[in-house]
Parts: sequence; C-alpha cells; structure tokens
Amino acid sequence: MQRYNGSRKGSSVYAYNDFLYHGDTKYPGRRYICVYKTAKQPCRISALVHNGVVSLSGEHNYDENFYFLIKKWAIRGLKKLAQKKIHLSPREIMNRVFARSQQEMLSLQKR
Repeated sequence: MQRYNGSRKGSSVYAYNDFLYHGDTKYPGRRYICVYKTAKQPCRISALVHNGVVSLSGEHNYDENFYFLIKKWAIRGLKKLAQKKIHLSPREIMNRVFARSQQEMLSLQKR
C-alpha cells in the first residue's frame, strides 16, 4: 500500500492499483481507489472499470456533499479514461477527482 498526501490539510490519499480485494479473481481489472480524509473519517471508494462501464461504491463518514462530489467526478473521470483507453495511476486519478471536488465545494460555499 502506498500513501499519498492529499492537497487538503490533514488529509491522506491511499491508492491501490488493480488490487485484488478479498482474493477476488473474478474481476482482474478491478481498480480500487481508497481515500481517507482523517483517521477518524475514513472514506473508501471502490471503482470497477469493466469494458468502459464504471461502477462505484463507497463507505464514508465524510461530509455528504463532498463525498457525492468525489463520487460524481470519479465516475465522470473514470468513464472518460475508459473510453479513451488512457491508463493513469490511482494517484493521478484521485488528484484530479479531489481537485474538481474541491473547486466545486468552494464555488458552492461562495454562493
């Protein structure tokens, strides 16, 4: 497991690339992306990209709005990547997802 520091203070991003979860061999292309805001507020988002179809599920104690923004941008980003057949590392994907989610949160707070 590799640890990446997120752009928010006190946040860490944990990324797993093509991690076979619980010995799951059914979907070798499964990509899990795990995000932790703080140790007290874990948020795990698992994304499966299979033939260009993205299914996303998550466990979280996040601020609801932030979680749904992450989910929205993760789905959009992964769909685009799947269509273009671009292979990015989980870190790059999460950096993009976080950046978009934070931009949107800031614009919502300014209103």
